[in-house]
Amino acid sequence: MDAGPGEMFVQDETGGIFVFEHESVSDVPLRAGQVVDLQGFTTPGDFSPCITKAHLKVLGTAPLPEPKRLPFEQIVGGKEDGQWFELEGVVRSGQTKSGRLLLNVATVGGSFVAVTPGFPQDWSQEWVDARVVMRGALAPIFNERRQSAGAGPLETRSSGGDIEG
Repeated sequence: MDAGPGEMFVQDETGGIFVFEHESVSDVPLRAGQVVDLQGFTTPGDFSPCITKAHLKVLGTAPLPEPKRLPFEQIVGGKEDGQWFELEGVVRSGQTKSGRLLLNVATVGGSFVAVTPGFPQDWSQEWVDARVVMRGALAPIFNERRQSAGAGPLETRSSGGDIEG
C-alpha cells in the first residue's frame, strides 16, 4: 500500500484488484500484509475493474503472497494487472516524484517502471546500473481509450526491491 497517492492493491488467492482509498474507510490504519474483509463498489477504473467506496475491516496479518514470475513479453497485455509479481532487470535511470522513486528498469524483452515509496538518499549512486529484483503489484500502462499499452509500473510495496551489486 502506498499512502502517498491514496491507492492500493488488494490480493487474495484468486487474484488482485486496485482499490481507491478516496471515499473508502477502514477500522484501523492500513499497511501491507494485513488480512482484510473488503466490501465496496466496482468501477471501470482506468484499464480494468477497480473498487471504490470500500469498507475495510482488518482481520489480522499474513505474509505477502509468493510473487509470480513470467517472461516480460507475457505480462505486457494487461492480463496480469494487479497481480503480485517479481521482475528482474538493470536500473537505467530514475526520478523522484511526490516522495516516491520511479526507476526505469531494463529487462529481457523490454523495460518497466518500478515505483517505490522507500529509498536511500543516494539511490542514484547505489542503484543506477545495478541488477535489481523488484517485487510488487503489477499495474498496466494504458492509453486514453483504456487500452493496454504495456506493463508497469510495478508498484513496489513493503517488500521493496532486492538490490544485487
